[in-house]
Amino acid sequence: MNKKELVVSLIFQFGIWLSVCGVSTDTIQVKHLNEVVVCADKIPVSLNKTARQIEHFDAKNISFGNNSSLSEVLSNSGLVQVQKSQQGGGSPVIRGFEASRVLLVVDGIRLNNLIYRSGHLQNLITVDDNNLNCAEVLFGSASVMYGSDALGGTVYLKTSDPVLFFDKGRLLSGNASYLYNAANSSSRYHTDLNVANGAWAGLSSFSYSSFDDLRMGAKRNGNLPFFGARNIYALREGNNDRIVRNPDTLLQRFSGYTQFDIMQKVLYQPSKRIRHLLNFQYSGSSDIPRYDRLTDAKEGKLTNAEWYYGPQKRLLAAYHLNFSKLFLKQDLSAIVHYQNVAESRHQRKFGNDWRQNRTEIVNMYGTNLNLSGVNGHISYNYGLELSYQTLKSSAKKLNITNGSTAKLDTRYPNGENSMWFSDFYFNSITVLSSRVVLNSGIRVGYSSLESMHNDTVLFRLPFSKISQDNFTWSGSAGIVFNMSEFNRISGSISTGYRVPNVDDLSKIFESTPGNLIVPNENLKPEKTISSELGVVLGSQGGIRFKANFYYTRFFNAIVVAPYQFQGKDSIFYNQVMSRIIANQNQNTANIFGFSTNLSIPLWKYFSVNGTCSYTRGRVVSSIPSYPLDHISPFFGRIALQFKKKNATIESYVLFNGKKNEKDYAPNGEDNLAYAPPGGTPSWHTFNFKASCNLNKSIVIQAGCENIFDIQYRVFASGINASGRSFWVSSKVLSE
Repeated sequence: MNKKELVVSLIFQFGIWLSVCGVSTDTIQVKHLNEVVVCADKIPVSLNKTARQIEHFDAKNISFGNNSSLSEVLSNSGLVQVQKSQQGGGSPVIRGFEASRVLLVVDGIRLNNLIYRSGHLQNLITVDDNNLNCAEVLFGSASVMYGSDALGGTVYLKTSDPVLFFDKGRLLSGNASYLYNAANSSSRYHTDLNVANGAWAGLSSFSYSSFDDLRMGAKRNGNLPFFGARNIYALREGNNDRIVRNPDTLLQRFSGYTQFDIMQKVLYQPSKRIRHLLNFQYSGSSDIPRYDRLTDAKEGKLTNAEWYYGPQKRLLAAYHLNFSKLFLKQDLSAIVHYQNVAESRHQRKFGNDWRQNRTEIVNMYGTNLNLSGVNGHISYNYGLELSYQTLKSSAKKLNITNGSTAKLDTRYPNGENSMWFSDFYFNSITVLSSRVVLNSGIRVGYSSLESMHNDTVLFRLPFSKISQDNFTWSGSAGIVFNMSEFNRISGSISTGYRVPNVDDLSKIFESTPGNLIVPNENLKPEKTISSELGVVLGSQGGIRFKANFYYTRFFNAIVVAPYQFQGKDSIFYNQVMSRIIANQNQNTANIFGFSTNLSIPLWKYFSVNGTCSYTRGRVVSSIPSYPLDHISPFFGRIALQFKKKNATIESYVLFNGKKNEKDYAPNGEDNLAYAPPGGTPSWHTFNFKASCNLNKSIVIQAGCENIFDIQYRVFASGINASGRSFWVSSKVLSE
């Protein structure tokens, strides 16, 4: 499709939607909502009182589009870069930090656990976006608010709560939706039911998603050579592996999976002051193929016949208590929670009958206690957080031909593994005048870790236990100057930290044959000092401009490097003399960048919105300095939107700059091996989506992503992005 055809197509689609939706000619004025209230700060606060950059997504934003998971919601916003190693993945990158250095929080409960790694994670897909009331991204360090891991940012997710009905004639309400996407022949089903009266309410939710193999784009990206075609794949026939030619090289074979999500909440509210809530969430999946590893090849031969994550399971059970106007007119919020996470990895080399199976079971127990109040012009909250986590790691080899088993080294220590956190925090917002607001906060805490190696036959290392204790602290301060209702400038400085977890500290693992990772109990917490300047300029119904500039100094960055154990730099392991390597605090880095957002109302019902983000990171503890990993290329989004009563139509462009090979971190986590020669090329896609409320109960949405069917791969990803994708969804609402 050329540009002329695209313009004609868009005009035609606009006309169809305007006709179908019965759009009237009443004028709807564009209004900027300056007083958006965010909840990720543990106390509701308006954006014009916070010095940090926070992006808010309400339920309508989240549900408008072709979203297979929350990772698509973030990546399609143009505000967050998301990495994928397989279709069933999504690892957000925020201000040069990723994975264990970005914190995920659901309903006030942290998801990060003692085995979150520094590479790429897929845990975000275990949160059902159909259940979200809102999502918020806190950019920059949030350790004062949430503790360890919140170095680059925090993704805060609030699921929907049951709704009480005070109308005696009303007991039930619910929703049902269906989404189909042609690029991977996927189907997503969701239904929820709210049953309530004046004091009790229950919300039941169920979602099921089925994703077939993903089809990549068919057109070359400009003059660049075609990249990532799935020419061959492995197939098991009888007791032998063989190479099969893929008849459709655009179809990324063995990338599909299925998933289901369940949520049950029960609310009891005997009075306006007291609120009890039981919160149960469960997410489970089929096996999820690790697509990038299935494409590894050497001399035209595939390396792996199998490589997949076993069913990924997450269970959360929590009790929430809210008690307003307690002593000193403070509001109390308390959470007692439990989580169980099951993960596994399964791989088998091509031509080998032995499948390696490694399984991790994590249990998390925690209590959060938060008190908030207002004293004159000061709003404050303070609290205590306690968390205890355990890990059981197991492994075995299975001969898929004769069913025999053999010992295999576990990914983590095969004995008792545990971590303990206890933190106290205090935050305040002080309104000095109608124009000036101060933010401040502090957190102090203690953490401990213990890991046991019960069986050292495979390792033959002269120790069985490793432990570490850390005293932690962080602080923040900021100022907001509101020049007018729609114009403000803000500045802040904050510190952040990440305590080494079991993945960092205790792993004894053969990363590659001849290289053995051993524990290093001298590992220290990673730390950051960050500063930020924010500017908001605009007027009621007029142009709106936002910009945030930031600088972060990253200390004690943990990297894998050669190491000596008991004076030796190598050890005999698995019948091979192996080089000893370990995680070490070696790097100091500088990270700086900016993000901007420009919104322009055009005429009547049309507006233009654009975002762009730039980050640069360099390791400066080495001479010469070199690039830091997890640094996204320049990226953003430009959209033209039509919005009027019962119809919303949007055409938008997503774009990424080029990531040259010389800008990749040496030995980093950015998957240069899965990028085209020379690095990741720049790319942009044209997209279209529309939503129509046929009546109060029925919503129809449809769209097309990557209209020109361009072939591209997102930076650091191991799978090509979707090609041209037509999608349609329907929703039935009962309020």
